[in-house]
Amino acid sequence: MKVIFLDIDGAMATSYTMKNGWKYKKNSSRLKYSNFIKDKKTLSRKCIRALNRLVVETKAKVVITSAWRYDGDTKYFQRLFISRGFCGEIIDLSPKWEEYRNLIGIETINDLQMFWEYERGNEIRLWLEWNKHKNIESYIIIDDDVDDIEPLYEGRFIHTNIDQGFQGEKLLQEAINKLKGENNDKID
Repeated sequence: MKVIFLDIDGAMATSYTMKNGWKYKKNSSRLKYSNFIKDKKTLSRKCIRALNRLVVETKAKVVITSAWRYDGDTKYFQRLFISRGFCGEIIDLSPKWEEYRNLIGIETINDLQMFWEYERGNEIRLWLEWNKHKNIESYIIIDDDVDDIEPLYEGRFIHTNIDQGFQGEKLLQEAINKLKGENNDKID
């Protein structure tokens, strides 16, 4: 199995689409549906199209690593992405603090600082450890925030930016190449 660890803000949502989503939420009188509609309007169709091309070309599955995962489950994100035209499968969310805080072996304040310095990278590492049985061939990480991920996963990182997100032939080709095994070793 190939896996895409996916951020949302700055990867699937751009600065432009985020403004539109928040405008809807602010002006919405339908509180029950406003979060879903806001989230839907926040996702960029262009970024979803690029993600679709990546998923179709590589047959990869998606794991959400975004902070958005604290406000929804896997089914919510699958429904949300499909509402914007996504054709792939979201299989999981990276671990949340309450799921792993007692399992990470923090013995000193320095250990905790080191963990938080690379928080999202460490959460991806935990997900990979907890899912070794799934025979993961390769994976990439698509995110706009490099500080807590790239030092740990330099060869697997696809760096997006808040204005464009994950779109454009160059980023797409880089992601395809990395998922197909160029510069990736087999996962243990």
